[in-house]
Amino acid sequence: MKPVPSTLDAAQHAALAQAAAAWQHQRFDAVLSALGPWLDAPRPAPAALQLAGLAQQRLGRLDEARQLQQRLAQQTPADVAAWVNLAATEAALGLHTQALQHLERALQLDAAQPAIHFNRGHVLMQMGDAAAALESFRRAGELAPERPDPVCNQAAALNQLGRHDEALALMQGVVQRHPDLAAGWNLLGMSQHRLQQDVPALASYQRALRLAPTAADTWSNAAQVLARLQRHTEAIEHAERAVQLDPQHAVAARTLGVVLAGARRHAEARPWLARAQQLDPQDTVASSNLLAADLALCDWDAVDATLAALRTQWQQGRLDGVEPWRLLALPVDGAELRQVTEAVSAQHFPPGPEGDAAAPRWRGFVGQPRPERLRVGYFSSDFHQHATSVLMAGLFEQHERTRFEWVGICLGRYPAGLDDPMRQRVRAAFDRFEALGCSLLGHSVDSLFSHLAWIRALHDDLGVTVPFPIVEDPNLEIARAFGMVSAEANNAASVRAAYFIDPQGIVRAMNWYPLAVGRSVDEILRIVTALQRTADGQCLTPEGWQPGDPLLAQPGFSKHETLAAEKATEWFYRPVTDHQP
Repeated sequence: MKPVPSTLDAAQHAALAQAAAAWQHQRFDAVLSALGPWLDAPRPAPAALQLAGLAQQRLGRLDEARQLQQRLAQQTPADVAAWVNLAATEAALGLHTQALQHLERALQLDAAQPAIHFNRGHVLMQMGDAAAALESFRRAGELAPERPDPVCNQAAALNQLGRHDEALALMQGVVQRHPDLAAGWNLLGMSQHRLQQDVPALASYQRALRLAPTAADTWSNAAQVLARLQRHTEAIEHAERAVQLDPQHAVAARTLGVVLAGARRHAEARPWLARAQQLDPQDTVASSNLLAADLALCDWDAVDATLAALRTQWQQGRLDGVEPWRLLALPVDGAELRQVTEAVSAQHFPPGPEGDAAAPRWRGFVGQPRPERLRVGYFSSDFHQHATSVLMAGLFEQHERTRFEWVGICLGRYPAGLDDPMRQRVRAAFDRFEALGCSLLGHSVDSLFSHLAWIRALHDDLGVTVPFPIVEDPNLEIARAFGMVSAEANNAASVRAAYFIDPQGIVRAMNWYPLAVGRSVDEILRIVTALQRTADGQCLTPEGWQPGDPLLAQPGFSKHETLAAEKATEWFYRPVTDHQP
């Protein structure tokens, strides 16, 4: 803020001094009250226009602030600060083109001012041009090497460009030089978060919150990491704190909705996701999660409304990479989604005993708490949470786009590349699984495009068409839920597992392997056969059992059966050769 000019008359000088004092105490309405009588003059004092414009800006009255700042820029066209302040207000109003034009005017006046480059970088980031923004932030950093904020914004631009390692290196340097800078720790956490270094990211966010406990965005960021670590209660608490601190924070509202949905509290999640969409209609992440919540709640009218909004965004090219594209690519509506959902659920989740008019069995699991890690005997997933591919399968099959098979038994992870012997074994195994009536689901933390490349390699090299779906899981959500990787792990290096899920959706067995030990198709087939042969609970398999070997009858569990056996071992060792469950 400029000093009060000495050329003003005594009354104007006193008014400006009063306004300056009010500004120091952040009493912005008092600033405007003091300056009000002088702002109607044909040529108010530039200091009055500048101070009044900034006060209106702080009060959120951006249109009024812009009018005052336009008057100041026209009255003092050589004042660099006037153009910079005007551009900042215009950027806040979404007038990015005008903001850039006025910043270019300021650069023509004085290209050595770091604030101009800094503000130009912010506008370019809002316009989605992170590469150009990065250059502006770098120039600001060169002109003001002692300031940390240009470097912090360089890291934000690098994260936007997917260059997370570079962003991480920058922010590590910033927090070493400025250990009390809360924004530095927050951005360090964001870089670690993008690199899936969740535990270090959480520590960085917690450090930032100790320094700035009222930063809503940091609470929101920490909630996202806690959710990925499966610490749902803490995640919800952090997200709730974020929206308490800033009810107008769209990302905080969206985060609260997402973490509530992750805890399967879809009814509570939906209003927050709708709130996020209302605060920021361009937030496609909120829109896609809102669709997922509608599907989970089987609210078909809401599905129709959300699909309509998403299709509009999709047609405008604003849904690149967002999950619901699979639905948007199909001419479906809520009625058809309901029909397919009920049909598929009736096929794979049979109802209860005959005459039971209760809802399909899978509905009983929607919205119920999920264990932190699955165990044998747990229901593997609710229908919508992890079996969304089933809904997609029914839709694609109905529209003759492609065909997927339902996953009944196996869940595993496929490596990024296979050598020739392994490919031969995979090809030979397909028929053996099919003969057992066992469907397969591949799970990988790689992307959809990696899966397509893997499928193409099998097709080109061996003439094999992969007959089962492969689920992508780049954020490790499914891997953590199924216990294939620890909640504290920063990457998926330790993911190597096989799960056996019966047609009722119950986990019947699971095999975990260390990274250095490969799975055995023969062993997996042996387990599938054993589970099928013993499904009725009347028999069991002994140690070393192989398909074709006799089963054992269940041992007696009473003193009478034990004493009545002719031989000492007969009560527990009774081979069965003709049992068919």
